[in-house]
Amino acid sequence: MRAVFFALVVLAPALAQAESKTLPSLKNDVFEGRVINRGVPRPQALSISRKLYLNDCKAGAGCVVTKTSFRNDSSLTNRSSIPNLSNGQTTTLQGYTWGDDHWNQVVDCVRETFAPFDIEIVTDAPTGNHHEVMVAGTAEELAYSDAGGVAPFIDCGATADNMLVFVFANQTNDVKYLCGAIAHEAGHAWGLSHSLDADDPMTYLDLGSSKRWQNFDAQCGEESPRQCECDDVGGTNSSSKENSFKYLRTQFGMISTLADTTIELDRPSEGQFVRSSFPISARYESPLELNSGSIATDGQTFLQIPEENLLFAWASPELPAGPHTLTISVVDEGDRTAMKTVNVNVLASCAGGAACASGTVCFEELCQPLTDGAGGLGSTCTNNFDCISGACASDGAQSLCSGSCEAGSSCPDGFECLSSNLCWPEAGGGCSATGGDGSMLLLLALGGLA
Repeated sequence: MRAVFFALVVLAPALAQAESKTLPSLKNDVFEGRVINRGVPRPQALSISRKLYLNDCKAGAGCVVTKTSFRNDSSLTNRSSIPNLSNGQTTTLQGYTWGDDHWNQVVDCVRETFAPFDIEIVTDAPTGNHHEVMVAGTAEELAYSDAGGVAPFIDCGATADNMLVFVFANQTNDVKYLCGAIAHEAGHAWGLSHSLDADDPMTYLDLGSSKRWQNFDAQCGEESPRQCECDDVGGTNSSSKENSFKYLRTQFGMISTLADTTIELDRPSEGQFVRSSFPISARYESPLELNSGSIATDGQTFLQIPEENLLFAWASPELPAGPHTLTISVVDEGDRTAMKTVNVNVLASCAGGAACASGTVCFEELCQPLTDGAGGLGSTCTNNFDCISGACASDGAQSLCSGSCEAGSSCPDGFECLSSNLCWPEAGGGCSATGGDGSMLLLLALGGLA
């Protein structure tokens, strides 16, 4: 990683800094009466609501929940098999206590977490079918202790609408924890198991950090590997791994308004003359994180882009003189591919007195083009990357590609070595110049040099 920066831009809202570091465990998730029907194929798509209601229970005197038997849970009637009560008994979850601004931060985070999928996050009570997370109260109010959230679990191969799950928000004001817990419990209601991927919402690991659905075949488990509740979750063809992103994509689909993933090569530019090894700079823009990528010259991959890195310094391999193609390809978390290709021209060497072709001049042991705009000595420039030498200089009136020299030597015909030890077109010859002794000649921002 040697040359210039690759900037990865992921569109995401800023989240509040966690104020509470004492986080409740999610390890008391409840799956009462769960039936493991291994070998039963999962449906290709859920014929259920795509609406997820986040209920802060602030309307009235809180949320009244009625105990019911397993498989009779319903967000339409606030009936749940979760409370440790007798069937028909009721209990009340007290409303969200952290204020409207805090609530809005949590909701924004949840929307961003589910943003790739055709799932609508709402905060006003729906009139029809919907899934619901009650984000309020404490575990004790459902007759549990030491639980951050609870959810029923549907049978393998089953579909269930109007699921009701709980996140006990009044136990912590940590925004990232609450956001992850909401996604976690909703994931259970839709058929996902626990994951050992610490970046995935279905994990118990590193609670309170940002979580996003991962397009990765992750091992199921809490602290150590185990079998998943169901087989082949997210197309893993495994009983011990699940892919939460692919599973939700299969069940709900990707949202049609999701912005495209793009990759742009800033450097080198199309047709640019370059050294045998040259710096590469690119921009990845997407609402989804980078999953993988590669860079190739003339169809041969020389670098695999690691997904965990957000900033890179790259250089091409050594290439022979002549034309070459450079291609960068990326795949986002939604398996969407973007690609960009540019053509470059590697300069011939004039080391050891080798002759240069017509229209080029030997400088810094390279046959540099004299065509304006090609990056050779005396070519107009706006920054150092425009120049083969990596040095764009200005006399205050114009900016030209230059290079270092020793007074009285080192500059090719048509150029002179000024007192600033930079080559500059001779007055009245070569490229146009302003005249004078070049005492005011300055290099442009050196920060762009590799």
